Amino acid sequence: MKHSVKSVFCLYISIRALDEYHFPQKSAASEAVYEGCALKLTDYFGQRALMRMASDEFALLLYFPAEVGQSEEKRQTHQQHICQKLVGELEAVIDSYTHSLILPFSLSIGCGASGIRYHAQTIEQLIDLAYYAEQEARASHKAYLVADVAIQARKLDMDECRKGFRVKGWEKEFTPFYQPIVDLQSFAILGAEALARWQLGGFRIIAAHVFKDIAQQMHLIQTIDTLIIGKTCTAVERMSANNLLKDPFKVVFNVSDESLQQGFADWLYQLVSKRNLVPADVELDINESALYSPLCLAVITQLKQFGFRISLDAFTEKAFDLRLLMRTEFDVIKLDFSIYSAGLAPIYASLVQTAKQRGIEVLAKGIEDGTTLQAAKRFGCTYAQGNYFTPPIPESAYSLFMQKYRDGVCVGLF
Repeated sequence: MKHSVKSVFCLYISIRALDEYHFPQKSAASEAVYEGCALKLTDYFGQRALMRMASDEFALLLYFPAEVGQSEEKRQTHQQHICQKLVGELEAVIDSYTHSLILPFSLSIGCGASGIRYHAQTIEQLIDLAYYAEQEARASHKAYLVADVAIQARKLDMDECRKGFRVKGWEKEFTPFYQPIVDLQSFAILGAEALARWQLGGFRIIAAHVFKDIAQQMHLIQTIDTLIIGKTCTAVERMSANNLLKDPFKVVFNVSDESLQQGFADWLYQLVSKRNLVPADVELDINESALYSPLCLAVITQLKQFGFRISLDAFTEKAFDLRLLMRTEFDVIKLDFSIYSAGLAPIYASLVQTAKQRGIEVLAKGIEDGTTLQAAKRFGCTYAQGNYFTPPIPESAYSLFMQKYRDGVCVGLF
């Protein structure tokens, strides 16, 4: 059946069995649930509209009714209505198979249509958009999500990133942007975190959260880490030669697990020595997952033996594990103040106090205003970082920033 892409919308449906390992009887029950849902979808929409993407994943291609027309608002409303109804129908099917066994299932639906921001040319692109919406729905713990303009824009960015990575010389478009690290006692600028930015096509600036997952899927994240570290070391040497940075000046790099491989510590030590830096002024921000990888832990141990510092960005809205405070592999924890509120003040204060008792320094990140800055200072955080001082900026702008605030930022902010 040939579909006109503009007249069609797609639903991507995922029905996932949870904790199957702990329920030996669940395998057969799961298959029964999947088949029951497939039968319901076929009865409801017809066999020609349904595609079985996997045993527990389905795609539906449906026509917009004529009365919807080309109105973006009406199209969105229609998709919302279909999703709401479908969630109820499928949850009833799942419950009919599993209520006596109390087996947990997760249902998520993504819905997408060609729109103002995302112009799907083929049915395959439409399915891909719906799948992306389903992934976002599952990540945000929603039963369904219709791809609006914002989601379409993010999907378009991802598509452009995949295409950009296949262009010869893409490495030259990557550059570090810098965000200052401020001492919360003196308000002196002690260092900067280097953040990867992609000047895609030579003009669009793409942040790491957009391209990171794609780079990992394409096994390019290690190359990006190496590029950012190398360019930053050269930039710091250049700014130091121009007397813009006070000595010592701390440099922070985000390092993926993929980069923490054999030979990385030796390579980094040789690089910083060549650029007239010392390991004690170089901090590596690792992921929590690295602490559970024997290979990564071995590299971290070697890095610490060389004198490098290790920081952990693990206390955020999406990641929070008090057991990490008992670890000994890192020197600094990052505490996210972008979600700070008066009600969370006792928790923040306790985290800072516990860290300091264990000899761990605390960096307050996500400082967006004077309120969060004062709270971080009051709790006794060691450092602060955030857009209140400046958003991440390229070397040229950072050099001008340091010319103005080399002796501290308090004069300009208070």
